[in-house]
Amino acid sequence: MHIIEYYIQSKYDSATLCEDGVFQNENYVAVIDGVTPKGQIKWNEHSSANHAKEAILKGLRLLKGT
Repeated sequence: MHIIEYYIQSKYDSATLCEDGVFQNENYVAVIDGVTPKGQIKWNEHSSANHAKEAILKGLRLLKGT
């Protein structure tokens, strides 16, 4: 599969703080539509929603193809 283009618009100045994500490998494509965090607590300068997106991306990288 070949993705022609994609675009993510973060509400933050830094793209690394964005809660949205795109994943692609030879077997899967996924769009992670993150949520706006409700709490104010940060872990390593990242929101809980950003950590959730990163956990999902990490899990997708571990999936094996069929």
